[in-house]
Amino acid sequence: MKKVLIYICAIAVMIAVAASGRVGAQSLYNDVEYHSFRSPVSTRLNPAAFPDNSKFYITFPRTSIGVSLPFSYNDIGFKYDEKEDRTIINLNNFINNLTDENGNTSLRLGLNIEYEMFGLGFKVKNLVNVNYALGLRFSGALTIPLNVLHLVTEGNMGENSELEFGTKNLARFQAYIYNSVGVAMKIPQTDATVGARFNLLQGAQIISVDNLSLKLTTDSVQSQWRISADYLARAAGMFNFMPDTSGQFQIIKEGAKWNNYFPQNFGFTFDLGAKYEYKDFVFSASVLDIGPGVRWTQNPAKLSHKNDHSVTFRGIDIEPLISNGRFDDSAAAFGNMLVDSLGLFDTAWSQKSFWCPVPTRLYLGASYSLKSYLRFGVLFHGEWNPKFRQNTLLSVHFNLFDWLELTAGNSFTFNGKKPDFFSPSVSASLNIGRVFHLFFTLDYISDFYLSDLKAFHFYFGASIVGYTRPKRIDYSSQGSIKLEVE
Repeated sequence: MKKVLIYICAIAVMIAVAASGRVGAQSLYNDVEYHSFRSPVSTRLNPAAFPDNSKFYITFPRTSIGVSLPFSYNDIGFKYDEKEDRTIINLNNFINNLTDENGNTSLRLGLNIEYEMFGLGFKVKNLVNVNYALGLRFSGALTIPLNVLHLVTEGNMGENSELEFGTKNLARFQAYIYNSVGVAMKIPQTDATVGARFNLLQGAQIISVDNLSLKLTTDSVQSQWRISADYLARAAGMFNFMPDTSGQFQIIKEGAKWNNYFPQNFGFTFDLGAKYEYKDFVFSASVLDIGPGVRWTQNPAKLSHKNDHSVTFRGIDIEPLISNGRFDDSAAAFGNMLVDSLGLFDTAWSQKSFWCPVPTRLYLGASYSLKSYLRFGVLFHGEWNPKFRQNTLLSVHFNLFDWLELTAGNSFTFNGKKPDFFSPSVSASLNIGRVFHLFFTLDYISDFYLSDLKAFHFYFGASIVGYTRPKRIDYSSQGSIKLEVE
């Protein structure tokens, strides 16, 4: 037993060290159900997997919600000064908490919601597994660049300086429907299973700002600023964001046909998976959502800059704001004056369909089971969204006669500045009659303390998992082997 635990820990450490890449602001989920005994969620994470001791499963609506925040309450650095009777914020520490290893300061927020409406899986003669799922996914990510704050805390130090306070992948909000059909087959004369799944994607809406590059150049006394911009924004789906010839927007077009309010954007991806059983060990791997993603053809709109996208700002003339000896401090008057001083960025609108990918996920797993009661697992999860991020999970699964399953896990991550050794998960499922499956999973929580919480992910649902009595091997004294059903 000790040797087994040592082997599992050694594998986890090797994976964590070999893949010590940057996780990023949006934390990855632990996917603690990957090594589950009875959960159909394991099949969604690897098309070669299937719930233990079962011939079929039917899933009812499953809801998944994940939130990623840029900072916690404690990162703000509130400090109460008793003498002055006031609360102070250490701006330098706050900016440092928002700065990555490349020196870029930004706020990053993420929201992921999945609603799986229906799922089905069944076995054919214990050699072939078939699975199907229908659901809706929404993924949103927003990055707010804050490099301009360095001018507040550092200035330009009396020199000409150039500051980048834009960002790539500023925002992307994408919603799509998926229909997934998968097949897995056990390779004859081996303990290996391979599976594949086809995902038909139907895009509902996308709003994406793929690039917002803003460079601010100042002189030594900050009397002149020069701003260079490069930007690209796209939108498509059931709602229209393309202005008409008069420059007006009609989110819902007048006189549009009824079928214009249904998704008409299609695409596809593939899932591949494999597993190999060796005694009480199971080794597995899967890659999900390989492919181009969704081709957006419904109401496409593209916003970009024209040829000249640089303006010079030489200060503000406040004389137009003074009338009859009084100062006009209205926001409209000040805004118009500022725009006139800066100049306008020329923009160009166009209509052209485009492809947009969905995040590709990679899983590498290994588990060891003590009969059908206790299982130890290690799982490496990598994801391209758009940069590569990863975490490594250790999990323990306790199964009580297929009536109750309890799971606990913890992942190891690295945000580019320091490692995080504590990102726990817990899960509980009640299998009434070993068939009706109710489960709730807190799949990821960045910290138990609310004041330090930055991210969390949970899901819950119900399913019917058909129970099949496991086979028992009886070794007789004559040396023959007899298989019996308990």
